[in-house]
Amino acid sequence: MDRREVEWRVVAGASGALATIATRRLLTSLWRSLGWSPDEAEWGTWREALTWGIAVGAGMGAARVVAQRAAAAGFERVTGESPPVEAAS
Repeated sequence: MDRREVEWRVVAGASGALATIATRRLLTSLWRSLGWSPDEAEWGTWREALTWGIAVGAGMGAARVVAQRAAAAGFERVTGESPPVEAAS
């Protein structure tokens, strides 16, 4: 693995971690504002459990895509080159 791939993996990993933390906090706050508990032990119905699961899955998936695209754009701006294709997935 060359230096560019290592740099890209660090940038992509950090952006993914930050996106995950921010998305989880946002979803938890939104969930609480709706009067529901994100704590598994307090889910009253299957509907609540499935809705939380779908919201988290979709939110995390979308956050990952946005974070990776932003990381790739930032990597390209800083280095003047696109991220390594084989390392970008």
